[in-house]
Amino acid sequence: MAIPTIKVVLGGTPGKLVRFSYLTVHTPRQDRFSKVPKLQYSCTFLIPKTNVEDVKLVKAVVAECLKVTFTDKKKPIPPGHWNPLRDGDKDTKEDGRPYGDEAKGHYLINSKTSEDYPPSVVSTTKGADGKLLRIGKAEIKSGDWGRAELALYGYADKAGGVGAGLNKVQMVQEGEALSGGTSADEAFGRFEDEEEGGVL
Repeated sequence: MAIPTIKVVLGGTPGKLVRFSYLTVHTPRQDRFSKVPKLQYSCTFLIPKTNVEDVKLVKAVVAECLKVTFTDKKKPIPPGHWNPLRDGDKDTKEDGRPYGDEAKGHYLINSKTSEDYPPSVVSTTKGADGKLLRIGKAEIKSGDWGRAELALYGYADKAGGVGAGLNKVQMVQEGEALSGGTSADEAFGRFEDEEEGGVL
């Protein structure tokens, strides 16, 4: 029996985009929370707290998923259930670690999908057929801004709660990279070129 899901679109309100973090949408990676080998695509979406429209939407869908999974089946909602909408200023990750500085002033929602169901990754440009053009790995990164379609669903195993499936991602606006790395200029710009360069 298929798990009932409710689709939500983040960043759908004009001027209210969401930011991509831990973006893995082209090449699946091992799920570090799984005890068995399992590849998945994933992305954490940063929702500015000023984006009250998306926050309100997600909260309403989470409540509906809990109702369908527990209340409608005459089951109590577990007090320790997982809420996928996290407060970047006070909540923690699934493993208990705090979120990074990029999460301050934001809500976060982590989404994923198995390697068998890769998400659609598109730009805002349409092709000759009128459909949005797909984009490659080099054209999108953690730190960029855009929209996303997620599928939220309730589950009753373990502590119970609500999960978020990753369906589609649309890159809209370039942002500062969140990779934690540095550019070549930042790494090597302080060195003076050796006039007679060579290897010692």
